[in-house]
Amino acid sequence: MTLTKMIKDSTAVPSPLKVVNNRPDNHSTIEAKKKALEEQKALLEAEEQALNEAEQKAQEKAKQEQLTKIDSLFQNAEMYEHWAKEELAKKPHERDNGQAEAYMAIARERKAEAQKLQSELGILNKAEPTDSNELDTQSRHPWWTPFAQIGGLVLLLWVCVQGFFDTQKKIAAHNAVVEPFAQVRAHDLDSVQKLFFEKMTIGTDLLIMLGIIGVISPVIFIYIVPIIKSKRDFLNEFNNDLTAWQRGLLTSIILSAVLLYLGLSHSVRM
Repeated sequence: MTLTKMIKDSTAVPSPLKVVNNRPDNHSTIEAKKKALEEQKALLEAEEQALNEAEQKAQEKAKQEQLTKIDSLFQNAEMYEHWAKEELAKKPHERDNGQAEAYMAIARERKAEAQKLQSELGILNKAEPTDSNELDTQSRHPWWTPFAQIGGLVLLLWVCVQGFFDTQKKIAAHNAVVEPFAQVRAHDLDSVQKLFFEKMTIGTDLLIMLGIIGVISPVIFIYIVPIIKSKRDFLNEFNNDLTAWQRGLLTSIILSAVLLYLGLSHSVRM
């Protein structure tokens, strides 16, 4: 055996390369895992959507409960305001001003609570036609106020009558010491009689007008006559249902009409 042959025989023959097994089973396993993850993701999304819907329904239910509570508070406030107005509409000797004020205080408290809930919900407060904080102005005055007012008018009339006769005496004293052409004509009792006759005529016209209204439309008569109290009368609605601007406007119209009537009646010669 030669050396060359011995070397060839001793050389190791390399083994063939190992082939990686890419069988279809491995691919199927990966696809199955992907599908399982996708299904799990879909389940999680569905669960999240269900939770969001449940939360939204709970919020809507809570909001609806709040709105119902707000409506209930406003209705409760309106009820107490109605009771206060009924109390103020009574005759002065039957009216309980303290009770009316207590009713209005409760009404203001209910409205304040309702408006607070509205602000929490982001609801804008609607402007109200009437101011619930306003009470009948007469209810804040003591019982003797009308008598003081009448006394003041009587005192003013007495001062005017005294001034009238004092001025007459001064004119008479002036005429006694001056020439006839420089004398001043003084008003006398006849002038006072004419003045009172004019005012009596105005008062009579007013009574006749009220009598005609009472015959033609008793409802309007009951509505405008102050001494007749009803659920709907002029003084009650003027003090409680009108705004300050509306009361000012109506007062200006009435005063202007009365002054015009007095001016026209005074210009007529007796």
